[in-house]
Amino acid sequence: HLIILLLKYYKVNINNSGKKGHSYEVDVWSLGVIAYALLFGRPPFETNDVKATYEKIKICDYSFPKSNVSQAAKDFISKMLKIVPS
Repeated sequence: HLIILLLKYYKVNINNSGKKGHSYEVDVWSLGVIAYALLFGRPPFETNDVKATYEKIKICDYSFPKSNVSQAAKDFISKMLKIVPS
């Protein structure tokens, strides 16, 4: 399921970039999605409605559930899941 969800997120990110193809920022963002899913057991933007999920992706609306995941891991993910990479 993670591969399908990642491809969905990847497609939205590429479509919103205004460019053909993609750059390393999309790869970094995708790694953030994977890291989040591996540490928290679910994708960061998932909702019960596909349209709502896409909207959350577009505005990068996610949060970290309560867990024992370290703050360093959360910071690592936060640095990758940005609308405009720095």
